[in-house]
Parts: sequence; structure tokens; C-alpha cells
Amino acid sequence: AGGCGRRRRLGRDAMSTLVADADPAAVQSVTTAGIRVVAPRWVGVSLPIGRKLFSGGKLPQGEVDVTIGRGLLLLGSFEDARGADAGVHRRIALPSYQWWIHQLESGRLPGVAASDKVCPDTVLVGRFHYHEQSIAAQPPLEIVFEDEHFVVVNKPAGVDVLANPDAGRVANSLTGLLAEHFCAGGGGAASPLPPLPKPAHRLDAPVSGLVCCGRTSADVRRLQRHIAARRVEKRYLARVRCVGGRAAFPPLPLTIDAPLAFDSGRCLGAVVGKGEGKEATTVVEECWGWVASGGGGGRKGGGGDETAVVVLRIVTGRKHQIRCHLQHAGLPIANDTRYGGAEVHAPPSAFGLPVPPPALARLLRAGFVAGCEACAFARDLLA
Repeated sequence: AGGCGRRRRLGRDAMSTLVADADPAAVQSVTTAGIRVVAPRWVGVSLPIGRKLFSGGKLPQGEVDVTIGRGLLLLGSFEDARGADAGVHRRIALPSYQWWIHQLESGRLPGVAASDKVCPDTVLVGRFHYHEQSIAAQPPLEIVFEDEHFVVVNKPAGVDVLANPDAGRVANSLTGLLAEHFCAGGGGAASPLPPLPKPAHRLDAPVSGLVCCGRTSADVRRLQRHIAARRVEKRYLARVRCVGGRAAFPPLPLTIDAPLAFDSGRCLGAVVGKGEGKEATTVVEECWGWVASGGGGGRKGGGGDETAVVVLRIVTGRKHQIRCHLQHAGLPIANDTRYGGAEVHAPPSAFGLPVPPPALARLLRAGFVAGCEACAFARDLLA
């Protein structure tokens, strides 16, 4: 089940892996100008270089003996080529292969030399100055239900459910906010902290709503069995744009039964033909009303543009299912630009402000580390 100080392995698909994070109770953050910023901190990272080389098919044909220095160069060139072919340039918060090469050349990996041979089980371990991605300021976490087995929490919009260290969201994820909430009381030998709740299902980052969590792994599995057996109903509210206006709004209830495929490289889902993807079913049950251009209106309200509030029920739980299905039905979510919605202004950014707030500047300057690229970038912006 684990407590606040437990080591955890995250980001299994990243170049590097976060193997140990700071005690959630000790994570420093500041909320200012509408954003929540977590202070940079030292974390442990690892790179399973042996598994990536020997199991990933990245060694040139016939090359068996490879050194750590050569292996890092091979992995770095392979990753660069794959990114160029895909045309994708993502912000990676965990250390790159170039970082590992620099650590090796600088002698910051004790007991490791560039000339050492790589075995299938070789793992490099280092210390990395970790910067989190900022999120919109959040009110105190709302716990809707809690007992000795389960916790139900109201997830804010714009927050990932699970920690995503590759993208820079650990303390600023729902699991991080839960850890901060439940570790706020401290704990100790006399009053040990309870196991941290773990989400049993996900919601997309832009979506707000209830997330059911289990206190222990057994509790999580129990919830997941109920979800898999479809003994749990999930309903959502969505503000949608009707492409053809009110006159083209389909009769309800509307069942959208269309298979879905998901492209992880582009992070985009799509409706595909029968037999080509995973079965997916969404039911649009009712329309609560049309929303006025100025943001007014509401349940059973009238007047407005081509935007309506609808009630949805999902039978399956595919990634981006509601977003894909609503676009397929001609009812894209109003502000979801990836799936046919209209563009809206993004929430305020820490570094998009003309003058960074003093509290933010103090937080980042206090955690400045020489040689850290992210720290240097923040310093230049603050200047």
C-alpha cells in the first residue's frame, strides 16, 4: 500500500525512470497569479541501458560487445531519428540521453566509466534536478466520500489523474495532490500515515469529475473488477457545439456505437471501421438546454448560440472516447480544438506574465542549481 516516503517507479516508457521522489509532505509549492508552481527538487533517476539496447533492437547487426559510452550515443541517435521521422517535438521533463552522456563525461556517475561493457541487466542510476509543469491554481481538494477502504475525490479540470514524470507532472497530478492532502497531517511512529489512495480509473486531463480510489491495491482491484464487469455507470456533462445549429440537433437518446483506434505518437483518437479498433459505445441521453453566447443559460434554459449542455453515459471506457464519439456525431465539445471544437484562450502561464510575481521568482531562485538547463531557462525569463 505504501506511505508518504515510499520509493516508487514511474514513467516506465520514458527514456529515464523516476525511481525515488521527495516526501509529498515536503514538496514546496506556491499559488500566485492564478497558477500553482512546484519548486524544483532533486530526484533519483535510472536508465535501464542494457534492456533498452539488447531488447529494443537498437544495436547494429553483428555488434555484441558495446560500452556504456557507445550505448548512450546509439540510444540518443535512435531517439533523435525517431522524433524527426514522426515530426513530433515533445517537452521531456526527465533526463535525455545527452544528459546521461554529460553526467558520464563529468564523472557524476560514481563507479561507472564510459569504457565499461553493457550487460543486459545494466542500469545507470543518477541524481536529477526535476522541474514540474505548472497548472492552474486549484482550490482545496474536495473529498466527496471516504472510509477505511475507498476515497472518492472531485478531480479538478486540467490535472492528470496519474503522475506523468515524463511530462513534468508528479506533484501537480491528482495522485500528487492526494498525497499532499493526506500527508499534510505529518505522521510518525505513534500515528503512522494511512496508505495513500490510488485511482481505480482515469479521466482525461481537461475533464473534471469524480474519481474513485482504493486505499490498498486490493481495494483498487475490487473497484476495477466492478468497472470491468460494467456494474458501474459513468455519466458526464458536456457542452457541445452542434455543427448544423439547433435544427440539426439529433433526436435523443442517441447511441454512438463506433470502434476507436488511438495513435499514441500523435496522442489522437479516431473512429475506424468494424474490426479495425476497439469496440466503443457512448449514449447521449438528454439535452439540458442551450447556452447563451454570453455564457448564461443553464438547465432547461433557452436562447443562445449553437452550444448545448448534454448528459452522456459511456458503456465502454476507451481513451478519448467521448471526445471522438461526439465529433463523429457532429457534436464536438465546444472548446476541444483537437476534436473539432472552437479555440479558446488558454489559462494564464507563469512566464506569460509581463512581470513574474515575486512569490514565483523567490521560489525558483531559491531552488536554482548551476548546470541545470531548466534552472538557467527560468533564470533568463525572470531576468
